[in-house]
Amino acid sequence: MRVALIGSSSLAVAVATDLLEDGHDLSVFPPAGDELESWALGKGVPAGELSTSNLALTEADLVLCAHNTRFISATLRSAIGGPIASYHPSLLPRHRGIDSVRWTIEMGDPIAGGTVYLLDDGWDTGPIVLQDWCHVAPGWSASELWREELFPMGVRLIRQVVQEHQRTGELVDRKSVV
Repeated sequence: MRVALIGSSSLAVAVATDLLEDGHDLSVFPPAGDELESWALGKGVPAGELSTSNLALTEADLVLCAHNTRFISATLRSAIGGPIASYHPSLLPRHRGIDSVRWTIEMGDPIAGGTVYLLDDGWDTGPIVLQDWCHVAPGWSASELWREELFPMGVRLIRQVVQEHQRTGELVDRKSVV
């Protein structure tokens, strides 16, 4: 399956590694200078710019976001045409935005989780495809919660979504089929 990965940092590298190991035709779209770009160069994986004219992006069977902080515009989503799924380290709709893990700790939430959702015009507001949860250990910092639970959960949830899409050709949210 042709998969495009928009992302950055170690989460995107872990997801890209899984996708490559699973035999997908992978292209990545990291910010310039990111470790995903270096990883792609070392593995011979095409790395490109986010653009409506980038065929690897617009012709992908599935587009994924892992640790992506760039807004994907309606114009780009329209050019892509197919589903764009993103992982967010929170039980959406709680704790949207870039500081969701920190807010989980600061609010004293005993339970945290991760969500794979479909991109729409908002920030972390699209239809939910898949969620999982975990307990927050007493005294954990945001970085411990991320490292021990939410990072591996994100890799696993994204892999599940890819496998489901490969099996059915669809991403199912709570209300509809995409």
